[in-house]
Amino acid sequence: MELGEQLASLEPLKIINRAGKFSIGQSASVISQSLFVIALDSSMMHIATALGKKTISIWGGTVPYLGFNPYAVDKSLSKVVEVKELDCRPCSKYGRETCPKGHFRCMKDINVQEVIAATKGASRVKS
Repeated sequence: MELGEQLASLEPLKIINRAGKFSIGQSASVISQSLFVIALDSSMMHIATALGKKTISIWGGTVPYLGFNPYAVDKSLSKVVEVKELDCRPCSKYGRETCPKGHFRCMKDINVQEVIAATKGASRVKS
């Protein structure tokens, strides 16, 4: 939610943060109407890619190569953002509520500028 607020504050008229606001069904409806989606490595990422939306997925304690990578027929619609240089990743196959090392760098060190750069050209993607 915090990262969503940071992103929305950069472009308040273009980026709408809805993290934690809707049910899964409501979220799927919002995603179906979205130009692109920024999501954690979660069900919202999978819903977005299933709907053919450009998806920027943010990965924390888990990693795509454990089998949860975004499903996208057109790989150009999916961008993974993660902190790759952490030797403590993955700390879990399914994620954790707390960081076992106490620093949570896998999320705190996500480069917001990389996320923003991944959105460039998203307005030209047909949905």
